[in-house]
Amino acid sequence: MRRDLLIALVLLALGLGQNLSRVDDTAFHRDEARWTHRAGYVRELADPLGPYWRDRKLMRAQAPLGAYLTGLALVIQGQDLETNGLWSSLHGDAWNQRHGRMPEPADLRAARRVNAILGAATAVVVFFVARRLANRVAGVAAALLLILHPLHVELSSLAGADALLGLLIALAALTAYRLADRPTWPRALLLGLLLGLGGATKLSPLLVAVPLAGVGALLLRPLPGSVALDATARQARRHLGWRLLAVPLVAFVVFVASYPYLWPDPVGRTPDLFTTGFRSQELETLPRGARPQSIDTRTQAVRQVRLTLGQHLTTSGRIGDELDEALGLPRPPRGLDLVLGVAGAALLAALSARRGPRSPHALVGILLGAQAVVVVAAMRFAQTRSTLPILLGAAICAGLLIGRAWAGRQTAVTWLRNPRGLLDRVVSPGRPAMTAEPWLALGPAPGPGNGRRDLAFALLLGAVALGHNLGHLDVTPFHPDETRWLNRAHYIQDVLDPFGPTWDDHYLTHGQPPLGSYLTGIALLAQGQDLETNGVWDFRRSQRWNTFRGNMASDADLDAGRRMSALVGALTVVAVYFLAKRLGNRVAGIVAALFLAIHPLHVYLSTQIRSDGLLVLLVAVAVLAACRLVDRPTWPRALLLGAVLGLGGATKLSPLLVTLPVAGIGALLLVRHRLRWLRFVTAGEANDRALGAKLLAVPLAAYVVFVASYPYLWHDPIGRTIRLFEFRAQEMDQQGVNLEGVEVTSRADALRRIGVWLAGRFAASGWLDDAFGIGWPTAGLDLALAVIGAEILLALAVMRGLRSPHALATTVLAAQVGITLLALRADFARYHLPTLLVIAVCLGLLASHTVAELGDVRRGIRRRLAARMSRQARQADAGLGPALPAGGGLPPRGDTPTGSLPAPTQ
Repeated sequence: MRRDLLIALVLLALGLGQNLSRVDDTAFHRDEARWTHRAGYVRELADPLGPYWRDRKLMRAQAPLGAYLTGLALVIQGQDLETNGLWSSLHGDAWNQRHGRMPEPADLRAARRVNAILGAATAVVVFFVARRLANRVAGVAAALLLILHPLHVELSSLAGADALLGLLIALAALTAYRLADRPTWPRALLLGLLLGLGGATKLSPLLVAVPLAGVGALLLRPLPGSVALDATARQARRHLGWRLLAVPLVAFVVFVASYPYLWPDPVGRTPDLFTTGFRSQELETLPRGARPQSIDTRTQAVRQVRLTLGQHLTTSGRIGDELDEALGLPRPPRGLDLVLGVAGAALLAALSARRGPRSPHALVGILLGAQAVVVVAAMRFAQTRSTLPILLGAAICAGLLIGRAWAGRQTAVTWLRNPRGLLDRVVSPGRPAMTAEPWLALGPAPGPGNGRRDLAFALLLGAVALGHNLGHLDVTPFHPDETRWLNRAHYIQDVLDPFGPTWDDHYLTHGQPPLGSYLTGIALLAQGQDLETNGVWDFRRSQRWNTFRGNMASDADLDAGRRMSALVGALTVVAVYFLAKRLGNRVAGIVAALFLAIHPLHVYLSTQIRSDGLLVLLVAVAVLAACRLVDRPTWPRALLLGAVLGLGGATKLSPLLVTLPVAGIGALLLVRHRLRWLRFVTAGEANDRALGAKLLAVPLAAYVVFVASYPYLWHDPIGRTIRLFEFRAQEMDQQGVNLEGVEVTSRADALRRIGVWLAGRFAASGWLDDAFGIGWPTAGLDLALAVIGAEILLALAVMRGLRSPHALATTVLAAQVGITLLALRADFARYHLPTLLVIAVCLGLLASHTVAELGDVRRGIRRRLAARMSRQARQADAGLGPALPAGGGLPPRGDTPTGSLPAPTQ
């Protein structure tokens, strides 16, 4: 508790520093003049039945608690309650200032300072809510997400009621947790009080009390099987039910008591506040340029929330901007905090379903969810401040997700605290390992018939991808690079004369490895075209000049080459299905393959004549070959892995470098095998030696295949290979200098450009938005979720050891992406296709583990129901209840009492 208090004080200081530093810098908003004008409400409370509280627009415009707060803020800080006049929306700032409608700077600062304190206090309460839902890490993460959020900082440095509303909602969530934990009348009354005060601030919390009462009614209902609960559980259920039923009544009483305008007719005037539409009418009177965008449907409201909290105002965007400005570091996706909030909300829903409606998680989830639904349902204009309650819920849910993820790393922490246990895990993987977390314990689904079923799934996904690619052949614009591959299509014929003039040392032969050209030639021959194609495209000249000189490809050649690329893209989708299924399960394979099949970048490059699609296909096949080699380390499988990586090098060079970390894994395995003095190194020695030796041979096999497929290298394999790498580096440097906007200045800039291409210009979530017109998910969501999937893959690799498919797959995929980033000098979209392969696999893993978690929830619910029915059956056998469950079904297998079934009662 002392540590929590210390953390809370630090967070409070941080929040105060953030908010107070903005009090004098935040631009004035006309609504602030309304709140300072109403500061006199505090004085008029002395005569609650007086004429001031009569029925008029001013009384119906806003609930009064924010005005009370503003008045108290002025009095406490030595200001009087004689403030500015009522701001007129029909006139501009200059007119209002001339007529005394602009608040004095001292009044404005006094009101803003109180809101700054309330905003900091809200972050502290959010810490305690998330702390109770998960752990201390969850609390700190939730509070920091809120403290640094631009919307929260802005509303905490303005004079208004939004900061007060946020504090009351956070306090209500904390009280709801404590009420579910121990249902007492004081806690129920406190919850009703907070919701009533929230209603006296912004009305919406009054509606939140209704679903809470619904939960109370559900708990009081005599549900089937309730007799299976013990006396304590039944009593707690009944106590919580009655107290939740009282919450709306308490909230309404507090709301009316705080609002003298309602006293003459509480029941009649309260509905008018919700239906009068005064605020909407007032906004519509504004000049068209100053009027906020109208929200006509709930879909538009959801989209507005996504734009506000997912793009325009985000903690990740603010951090990214500051890092980029101060250090030049890459920016994270702007909507990362909203993505974490949505994922955390799903986790909170799963925990609520698992633990039941009487759990604290369920009550907090219902309160926050109902508040968000009310905000979306009531939204009529695009005003950013109306999304603050949703921001509170998103921060708490994001903290819950981060806290649970941190708790899942407890196994790794245990290893680090026990070096011998860690060394035992790394050095002797044959021993029984520590029990993994359930969400990390997935593997391929065993059972007969799986091979045929997987083949059917793979063929279906490949057919979908092929159809999608072929449908875009005529849509994808022509790129001059396509003529280069068509121009070199004759390589497939000239390879029959490997010592001929084609393979002399000149620009074409050391410009690109030849495998893509071989494939283009095969595509032309297979479709009835000859190998006499266009000339070499001159990039210094226009397309018209190149066409006139015969450098433009014919339509027939272009179509033939593109069809082959479409087929290669579809085969890549098939390979990704088997790869993700091997690393996770069938769900992972389907999600990864579908994601790749529809991804705009993959479709774009699968409908142009390039070698990038072939490279990704070979990388995926190489990872599959690595997994099979780990399963059974034989020389044919090792040579296959080397051959595939060698063919990848004959496509784009980089897979040759991937063989080096693969050989590094082999060296580590051999070193581990030689540590015989460690007595606990026993199991797995032979496998270490066998796999290590074969992995060490992979670079040699890859290089032999690379040289064999490239006759240009035969005269001087080592010297000319070095020249290939030097030429590629020089060419990329030259492209970065000559072409505007493509130069990569640093590795941090290279990392940032992944987000530019895969979270901006090409994003599957953005494609879904464009294709179906949905307002969510946001572009960049796939990249943010892939980061979580990458953490899962890394955790699996660490937990299962060096000699596991996950470790070798992680090594190959990470090495391919890392080499691409290190070598990036000029930035083009096609260079990020290998990264897209990794993203697809990681998304598949995340989906598989999410489904597994939901399956655990479903099984937990079924076990609870089965146990309840079993107790009913045993009580019925003892004559204490009905003979059988409703419907005449038998008790679950294995739970039938010993002996014959009880006879039906007469």
